[in-house]
Amino acid sequence: MAHLTTALTKTTAWEQIAKGDDKTMAQKILEPIQIDERQYIEIHSENMKNETFRQHQEDVEQSKLRWERALRDSTKALKEYDIWSTKLECLPLIIQARDEGKIPKGDDKSILEMGGEALEKKVDELRKLDDTKNKDKDRARSKFVEAEKAWKEFAIMRGQPFAYKSDGRYFRIGGGTISLRQRTQETLDEVGADFRKALITKNDVTKITYTDIVKVLERYERAAPLGSHDRGQISEVLNFVRENPKCSRMSFLEEAMKIADAQFRTELAKHLMKLRKTEEHRLNLDNSIDPQTEKDQVYDQGRADFMISEKRRKRLAPYKEHLTEEERIRYGLTKTEQREGGRRRDRNRDRQDNHRRRTENRRTERREDRRWTDRRPRSDRERHDGYSNSGYRHHGDNRNSQYQNNGYGRQQYSQQNRGFHGGNRGRGNYRNNNFDNQRRGNAQPANENKS
Repeated sequence: MAHLTTALTKTTAWEQIAKGDDKTMAQKILEPIQIDERQYIEIHSENMKNETFRQHQEDVEQSKLRWERALRDSTKALKEYDIWSTKLECLPLIIQARDEGKIPKGDDKSILEMGGEALEKKVDELRKLDDTKNKDKDRARSKFVEAEKAWKEFAIMRGQPFAYKSDGRYFRIGGGTISLRQRTQETLDEVGADFRKALITKNDVTKITYTDIVKVLERYERAAPLGSHDRGQISEVLNFVRENPKCSRMSFLEEAMKIADAQFRTELAKHLMKLRKTEEHRLNLDNSIDPQTEKDQVYDQGRADFMISEKRRKRLAPYKEHLTEEERIRYGLTKTEQREGGRRRDRNRDRQDNHRRRTENRRTERREDRRWTDRRPRSDRERHDGYSNSGYRHHGDNRNSQYQNNGYGRQQYSQQNRGFHGGNRGRGNYRNNNFDNQRRGNAQPANENKS
């Protein structure tokens, strides 16, 4: 217990001192707490199951008997020593009374007849006897205290509480439980129940993944005795899953039948037959146990939640006038939802324009070196919006003037843009000279094959 006290004292938290709690952890453990009789019986009965604890209790009981006997002997010797000491003290008074003419009677006569030397010798013997009995009493008491201390320390060192009775009340020392057990290894029945629950409880088998399967099979393998036939069967199923991490759930379940007993095998087969009658469960069972692979399969099957919601929205869009406002909001048929797509496109376009406006993102050749001669529009949007050769976009102050100049580049007369027929806008002297043809290299001179 001294070792425990030292160790606990070293680990005393400074927070305890800050809070004004001067008690160490060891002192708190050894502090008695009053309990009722039922708790005392439970704790003491559990401790008595330990043989060493019973031996400690026997030592305590025997030491207590020796101490009580020594206490009685010491008390008796002390009383006798006190009586004869009193007689020795009264001897001078008895002699004085005799000299005065009084006749001693009873005890006084016996004391006077015994004489001083005999009394002193008797008192000296009784004093030595009292000292011996007193030492025996102290020795017995010390042994009793040591035995009781060892008894309590043994119970506390085992991590279990110690209960005792004192003055008609019951007390407990130490913490811990008396009936809770945390085994180092799971039993086959415990893991088997979890294995059964994972495969047959509700519809969990349609959602089981590779991680879930490996976790329960590894527990099953550790619980089985080493070298047993059952452990070999479990290892085969576990190796199959590890070698085929993307197999379907049905493939795993067919392999898992090896480690199922006859009753569970029948129940599992019936459960799977019932599940496969539903289209959703059938597809889930045929999908992979790998989460990412299953996600791809769900997308290919068009069964993702957002895909189903979009299909439902398109299907109900022609009939939205017949739906309530709550139903329109639920299925995304409100005006806000319909405008969301356009807002998203505008936002992305603005982000792209802002990116192009930045100096570090400009194309030097296009913006600087060729800005005086390149008449191509910067984009299809620029072409359709009627922008001319501008180094920067959105400069349309004089867009409708005869000089198509947006503030960046030399002024050019609009009639110089030969080949500007309808949507065919580009450099002069070329026909079919739109942006796509220039990009593909299909532009032709305007004076060729002219009819």
